[in-house]
Amino acid sequence: LLFWAFLALPAGSFAATTLSVSADYQHQSNSNIWDLAPGAPPIFHPNDPKRGDSYDAYGGTLAAGFVWSRQSISINIDGHDYKYDHFTDLDHQEYKLSGDWNWAIGPVLDGSIGASRNRDMVPFYDYIGTQIGAPQVNAAVLSIQTTQAEHAKFNIHVGADWRLETTLSTSKSDSPRPGLPNLS
Repeated sequence: LLFWAFLALPAGSFAATTLSVSADYQHQSNSNIWDLAPGAPPIFHPNDPKRGDSYDAYGGTLAAGFVWSRQSISINIDGHDYKYDHFTDLDHQEYKLSGDWNWAIGPVLDGSIGASRNRDMVPFYDYIGTQIGAPQVNAAVLSIQTTQAEHAKFNIHVGADWRLETTLSTSKSDSPRPGLPNLS
């Protein structure tokens, strides 16, 4: 919708507009999805000796960019759906969203404002050690982490050789692990 609104502007209003749309499909087989050491007993499915599985992933990406003079806006959206063949309790969706506005006012002031948000599966190797010696569980432990970050930059050019730069940023990551469901 935003793309079509920019197309309605007169041609002199912007210098360049880019739009990239893609879709993809992936099939992957993994003989040891739990990343277990050779000979280690099954941790997540103790009654199922199977270690390997395969999944199908499909999704798409939308990237848009708008540039005029010394201003630019970029928007990126990426999303994927993962479907496992055997361990269906690992089915999940992941996404990445980001947007940035780089601005400039005359030759002295410039900066940027941006935000990003990512949602993805916590890799098993990040917490497999926390399960050793822990009670066995009957199902896979799917942990989804979400990370969000924002930034704002404000710069002032002082003379030909100097520049004062400021940056404000925030970041928050919710990354639950087995036994730590509120890890943040």
